[in-house]
Amino acid sequence: MSVIPLILAGQFEEVGKTFQEAIQPQGFDVVHFVASTQGALADIPVVLKGEIPTSAAVTGSKVGSGNLAHGVPRAVVLSGAYDDAFVDRLHKEIAAAGQPVPILKLDAGAKAAGAKPTAEQTKAVVDRAVKVLKKLEGEGKLDGGDNGIYTY
Repeated sequence: MSVIPLILAGQFEEVGKTFQEAIQPQGFDVVHFVASTQGALADIPVVLKGEIPTSAAVTGSKVGSGNLAHGVPRAVVLSGAYDDAFVDRLHKEIAAAGQPVPILKLDAGAKAAGAKPTAEQTKAVVDRAVKVLKKLEGEGKLDGGDNGIYTY
């Protein structure tokens, strides 16, 4: 099984770590994690070009392998911390950078307004994300060129 690299954007590093640990056995690797809108807009285009930003070393994040051995990330997964206006802005930034990848956003009905999810809730979110990622993989949408926005 090949490993599919991802970027994860969330609000809480602890939740990001749980997400990373739960998704890895499913054949996915969280290469980079961002925890703010500014970080996402700055870092995601850089990582999609095949570089790990120096901000990762500065923040000391324990989430994200930093491993680009499997290639550049093939999707961006956003937690419920990001609203539709941000998703649209990120989508435009990624398109402008010429690095089209699918963006997965959390279903608005699955969010707990600002609350930190439990490990069990995070694992349920991972299951939904994996389901959508595997569907996209089966449709060839993780092979480059797809810049759709998908809800998980």
